[in-house]
Amino acid sequence: MKATLYAVKSGGEWSWRATPDFRIDLAYWLRQYDGPRDIVSLEPALSWGQAVWIRDTLNLRRLQPSQHQHVRRELTKRLRESGDGSQLLRNVKFKERPLSGESVHDFSGTDRSTAEKIAKLLQGRSLLPEELHSLLTAHGLGHVVDSWLPYVQLAALEGHVTLTNAVRCRENGWFWRRVRSYSCRRCGSGDKRMYWSRCLFCGTDCPYCEECLTMGRSRFCTLLILGEGSVTGEERDSVVSATGGRLLEERHMVRHARSYQAGAALGAKGAAAAQEMDGLAAHLRPWGLSPAQTEASGKALLFLKETAAGMKSNEDVRAKKGSASSHGRQALSGNASIHPNANVKEDRPSFLIWAVTGAGKTEMIYPLVSHELAAGRNVLIATPRRDVVLELMPRLAKAFPGEKIVTLYGGSKQRWEQGSVTLSTTHQLMRFWRRFDLVVIDELDAFPFHGNPVLEFAAIKACKEDGRYILLSATPPTALQEASSSGKLPHVKVPVRYHRHPLPGPVLLTSKPLRSWIKLNAVPKGVLLAMKASVARGAQLFIFVPAIVLVEPLVALLRRTFPELNVQGTSSKDEDRAEKVIGFREKRTDMLVTTTILERGVTVPKTDVFILGADSGLFNEAALVQMAGRAGRSKDDPFGYVYFIAYERTQAQRAAIRQIERMNRLAKEKGYLLDEGPQQQKHASQDSGEVQR
Repeated sequence: MKATLYAVKSGGEWSWRATPDFRIDLAYWLRQYDGPRDIVSLEPALSWGQAVWIRDTLNLRRLQPSQHQHVRRELTKRLRESGDGSQLLRNVKFKERPLSGESVHDFSGTDRSTAEKIAKLLQGRSLLPEELHSLLTAHGLGHVVDSWLPYVQLAALEGHVTLTNAVRCRENGWFWRRVRSYSCRRCGSGDKRMYWSRCLFCGTDCPYCEECLTMGRSRFCTLLILGEGSVTGEERDSVVSATGGRLLEERHMVRHARSYQAGAALGAKGAAAAQEMDGLAAHLRPWGLSPAQTEASGKALLFLKETAAGMKSNEDVRAKKGSASSHGRQALSGNASIHPNANVKEDRPSFLIWAVTGAGKTEMIYPLVSHELAAGRNVLIATPRRDVVLELMPRLAKAFPGEKIVTLYGGSKQRWEQGSVTLSTTHQLMRFWRRFDLVVIDELDAFPFHGNPVLEFAAIKACKEDGRYILLSATPPTALQEASSSGKLPHVKVPVRYHRHPLPGPVLLTSKPLRSWIKLNAVPKGVLLAMKASVARGAQLFIFVPAIVLVEPLVALLRRTFPELNVQGTSSKDEDRAEKVIGFREKRTDMLVTTTILERGVTVPKTDVFILGADSGLFNEAALVQMAGRAGRSKDDPFGYVYFIAYERTQAQRAAIRQIERMNRLAKEKGYLLDEGPQQQKHASQDSGEVQR
């Protein structure tokens, strides 16, 4: 895409802009000010990436068109650095364009109406041109697919849309050295994920992002369209001025919570405090929550109430600053120099719901969704895994029958629909831009979200600048645990399951290494006794191993050991995994050997858990807690049995047991438990010993 670089004088100040259709800009400024206006354009046209890069630099340095020598020097530098030939430099001209009397594109009422429709569809979205085509077609605007650019440019001039390039070039320097780096505005990836190829538009090698290639080709010369959403003018000004910083890590995600400690303190009395505040009790009553769930939802509601008040005051502050600040100049200039790795501003609060496995986290967020919908806000529920999205979809539809719920995942038919509640995998968030008032991130510790800077960045991008986060996890990352313990992160712990029985305490069982079992073709006596005891009580066995290569050999060994039972195995490489999981849920399978691929999300009423090779480095504290959480999920069999079977004791095993014991102790202290359950043996003997129950 080619673009014209020009400067316009407004309010006594010059600002540089880049436009893919200069006729639209000329017509806009003539109509906007109803008279002559000073405009200077540079010819010939540049590639879109070059125009955006140079525009941002000229605005940053506040160079005026009258400073021909300085502007030309900057142009020369930028074009040479981008590898462009001298032919373009020789042809650069400054052309003054007084608007009065000049023939320009004339806007009709239909033009403006169409532009407004497109701007509304683009609210809160981050799209490449080909994605915009699909959006327009899906909403009955297929007739403008071949002529969409003038409408989008008009929407940009009106401030409803920001036009930038998909890959940003940034200069960093120290002393006499200056280093250029490239980063994707869609996924936040840097130089390591850039691939260079010949570009038709800029005539030289041009980078595109390989990381998010499956979501479209983000190139330096590709137009990226950012719909500003339903935000105020002052907020819109601040959107285009984000600068600097590095990608949000977990510790940054909680830093902004400092200002909201008072809100967290107000939640100390839980549901009772919530009911004292007007309107909150109404959001709690309909859902039939347990006492622990009610307390957690009550504290989270108080957090939302307090931060909503904070949002209003922040808007007032921005409104006071907007007219006199540099943000106004940047908005006028269209200076969309948005750094994809920018830190989240500190007025974006987060609240952690740390709930044990099986606590009913989904039910706990219903009051929060209800609260936000009542205030007319948009809600996003994001989860790393598609299967969770498909599981939650009917539950949310039943809970909120009057609301439009949009479900997004790879292949979703609702890809371009809009709703008050959006349920999405974290990958799909790349197509959003500051759309949601409340972002609920479920299983934030799970693969592929945890430790993935691309998905973290997508979740940041999707939330409005004055939005809020609700974080859900049974095993929060260490950074969030530390932030919670130190008081930096408002949070609530839900230490008990919905059936109000304690979590099964793992039994530590010492055994030879798993590979020795397979080599010797025998299950150690102590493990065999434990497995037989579980089978005798009518339980199904969830058997976890640390490596895919161990699944089939162990399945063969267990089939020889238990010929009367149906033993199956599955892993991430198994094409029949879904069918085997269904068979396990339907009790057609007695033993299921698997890896951490099924450490969460699969619930079977009467299950005992055997974690073989629990001393493996692949099993960290969180994985052990999650796998142990497969037992005792049903109120008909709330206790279950969990075994950590290993040759050695590891810190991860000890930490997982401590975490489970702490939660049980907290549940007892708060009076949540109906009973304490059977006394389980914490340690078992060596291979030859028996496991007592």
